[in-house]
Amino acid sequence: MYDFLRKRHCVRGHEYTPANTYVMKSGHRQCKTCKRALNRRDRDLSVNPPLRRKVQFNGRTQTITEWARELGINRTTLFFRFNNGWSIERALTTPPPDAGQEEG
Repeated sequence: MYDFLRKRHCVRGHEYTPANTYVMKSGHRQCKTCKRALNRRDRDLSVNPPLRRKVQFNGRTQTITEWARELGINRTTLFFRFNNGWSIERALTTPPPDAGQEEG
């Protein structure tokens, strides 16, 4: 018997019941609760992508893209900084890295 058929719960702990389980052609099961949450997250990101996230600094609120344009920093660099726990002040005031130099 395949291991995936013996499991009684998905990786997030939801029970595989007939009402909460998609069965794919391959026989693998997918938790409907997790699938709905994933679809909801994807829908939310398409409506409000992370790069359009508003950031307030020095009394002004702008998107990451707008701050990047104003400061001359690549927007992906700013997004990386915010995702890696940089404070708003540090992310917006640290000069952009030289080509080939890693952020950290």
